[in-house]
Amino acid sequence: MGRNYLLAGSPGDPGPIQAAFVNFPQHLQFYARDSQDSAEIPIVGTLITDTPTLKYDTLSLDLRKGQALVERVFIKLQWIDNHAGFSFRPKIHCELSEYGVNLSLRSGENILPIASRDSIVCGDAYIITGQSLSHPSDSRSTYSNEFCRTLGIQNVNQNYGWYHAEDTLWGFGNGHGFGQFYAGPYLVGVWGIRLQQLIRDNYKVPTCVLNGGAGGSNIDDHIRNDSLRDDIRTIYGKLLYRTEKAGLTNKIKAIFWSQGVSDTYDSSIFSYPMKFGRLYNWWKEDYPGVAKVYVFQDRPSSCSGGMKYQQELREFQRVTMDLFKDVEVMSLTGVQDFHGCHFGYDGYLQMAEQIYNLLARDFYGSSDTLMIQPADIVRAYYQNSMQNEIDLIFKNGTGITYPLNSYGHSILEAFYLSGKQIKPKAILIGQNNLRLEFDQSLDAKKISYLPARSYEGFDSTTYQGPFFQNSRGIGMLSFHNFPIETVLTRSPLGVAQPGGATLFQNYPNPFNSATVFSYYLPNESDVDLSIYDALGRLISRVYHGKSRLGFSSFQWSTDQLSSGVYLVKLRADNFSSSKKILFVK
Repeated sequence: MGRNYLLAGSPGDPGPIQAAFVNFPQHLQFYARDSQDSAEIPIVGTLITDTPTLKYDTLSLDLRKGQALVERVFIKLQWIDNHAGFSFRPKIHCELSEYGVNLSLRSGENILPIASRDSIVCGDAYIITGQSLSHPSDSRSTYSNEFCRTLGIQNVNQNYGWYHAEDTLWGFGNGHGFGQFYAGPYLVGVWGIRLQQLIRDNYKVPTCVLNGGAGGSNIDDHIRNDSLRDDIRTIYGKLLYRTEKAGLTNKIKAIFWSQGVSDTYDSSIFSYPMKFGRLYNWWKEDYPGVAKVYVFQDRPSSCSGGMKYQQELREFQRVTMDLFKDVEVMSLTGVQDFHGCHFGYDGYLQMAEQIYNLLARDFYGSSDTLMIQPADIVRAYYQNSMQNEIDLIFKNGTGITYPLNSYGHSILEAFYLSGKQIKPKAILIGQNNLRLEFDQSLDAKKISYLPARSYEGFDSTTYQGPFFQNSRGIGMLSFHNFPIETVLTRSPLGVAQPGGATLFQNYPNPFNSATVFSYYLPNESDVDLSIYDALGRLISRVYHGKSRLGFSSFQWSTDQLSSGVYLVKLRADNFSSSKKILFVK
């Protein structure tokens, strides 16, 4: 924390004793809570005097909550060569209260104030970063609260300028940037401050958000300088530097990542997965307390001219939660008030509210978990031998709906088969599935949902919908070149189902850290779904218990396996089936 020299006494008569602090809280400082919902405030330093006859024998610390005294602690001073060291470690609680500390020298009835700080809080810390959608500013974002903190500034020029090392003051987070465009003192962004407000109002927890986004940045702009990790000339280093100065590098709970459209100019998009994996590993090294990474899947965008590889970007964004076990993905297709490149003010508020539901579930024990995740495709297959019907199966697909028309266009225009737009004549919605009916036989091997940028035949018009979403407005994740499987028999109920119990191939396969297993049961059954190695030894039991009639899916994560071939085996009553799976580190 550095050494901070203060003089004891009044401003007009500073007195003969100095305090040199190694640790002492700043005004408005935020401390991250521990597992006991508290934080320790280290107050460490040395008293120095050149007047031995004026030595005091006791140092006291008063800890206040608001104006109320919580505790008063005394230590006896041991003076050696006119120096006396001291150390206090009071604890404050995670709550909507501001704490303060007062240090005083005492000798009998004589009391000499040394230093004081107030407006200290304890709570949860988060990071937001990416490109412009991560750090919008808007003059209508006027909310401010003493329990919504941040440290430092967003530089002018959308946070591209070098950071001033002295900009390390604490302040109240805001979404307006004091009139600056996507920049400004204590800017956490429109949806960042709304997220803080929701946590404060619903869970009574103070928060600190550090926003390191930079408008228009591609993923290479977020590269770490390994020779100087907190290099304040880089986007990554500026954010790390601020986090270090906040004392929060080990205390960040989650990172929110909204970035990618700037990388869709050319075929370099195919190196994006490698680059994201590298960035993810850097986060894990520099912020070891991170338990979740929330990735926003973009929607068709006209940013930077609307580049043609947006489908490939969105597909990788979709599968990040399969590739990285602690990643959650939120679609932006359900967010309203979109203007082709950026959202309006109301759209950013909705963006905050949708991602907040996942955060509240993951960190605050929220029981509001129904339909808070986007529907995500897990299987696609032809339903009959004529290959004129395709069934799409989703996890989190409950309550899928869509408007009949939007912006003069139909949802039938949203599908592409092997890269070519082919409109189904009808779409039937089942439980966690869609059926696309065509008026022709098809030989396509892959299916995509949503174009790269524009409506077919309208290259200058950014696709604005319609979109599939659930009844809570959460947009379905778009997908690109998803494989279509071979024929299964048709259900009279309009729901695709095999003739009997079936274990499907996992997806993705090969996989790294996470994959999804799906199966179908013609009746409710006792089920055992387990993983075995090549020698038949049990590695993991994915699920064991009652399973309902129909389709079921389970995501399975691991970081303990060696690369190689394993076996997933399903047992259900008298049925048994297995599939080979390939794990790649």
